[in-house]
Amino acid sequence: MSANNEGRGRKKIMNFITERRVIHQVKIDSKISAPKIAASTLIPHRLVSAETVRRVLRKAGYNGRVARKKPLIVIFSDESKFNIFGSDGRRMVWRKPNTSHHPKHTISTVKHGGGSVMVWGCMAASGVGKLVFIDGIMHKMAYLNILQNNLKESADKLGLGSNFIFQQDNDPKHTAFVVKEWLLYHCRNQLNTPPQSPDLNVIENLWSHVERDVQKHQITIKEQLKWVLQEEWLNIAPETTRHLGIDASAIGSCHISKRLCY
Repeated sequence: MSANNEGRGRKKIMNFITERRVIHQVKIDSKISAPKIAASTLIPHRLVSAETVRRVLRKAGYNGRVARKKPLIVIFSDESKFNIFGSDGRRMVWRKPNTSHHPKHTISTVKHGGGSVMVWGCMAASGVGKLVFIDGIMHKMAYLNILQNNLKESADKLGLGSNFIFQQDNDPKHTAFVVKEWLLYHCRNQLNTPPQSPDLNVIENLWSHVERDVQKHQITIKEQLKWVLQEEWLNIAPETTRHLGIDASAIGSCHISKRLCY
């Protein structure tokens, strides 16, 4: 073979730097399509085809495969009020007629009321997120602040990242424009449910579980109630939330409202 034949053949469209840029795009977004990469790859006087992109990626060890489907996990959220002497100061007892004043059928009270604590919390089948104490009136801006400071951190704590469905009921502060706008850009999937929907508000069952545990303590002041709430929240076993969240995936698949945030 003569020296003149050396280097002959089809010339590569991409140089080393351009190929690295193509590979870099896949590293950033593994779901990006070859035609989209080709369209964004600019080479003077040449058009880059999707097949050229595929050849570069295959050479680098990347192969196109159908993405495996992973069910999204629902994060249920809600607010709840806890009173020092139980829900709204009432406790139910089993007793016989004319025994209402027997010591074992009564509870202690404090003059002018014992105080209460309002909290926001969230949970998934894999566990609980953060518990946030609400001071003052719970309005739309206060709720927005809770989401901004706690939703992502809770999702990360639960090991979900951004792969979750966010649930909240249709309370006016939840559906306020500023809240909906923030969720539109920061929450990819949403599950909106009616306020009085026990089948979907799974976290209501968790609040009942927490209240039962809180009532086991002899609480007399508000700060003590806060401390007990935090301790009992942190003590919730994964088995508890897993049991409550058994049907979460089915709920999400039936009622999910998808909103792209990018």
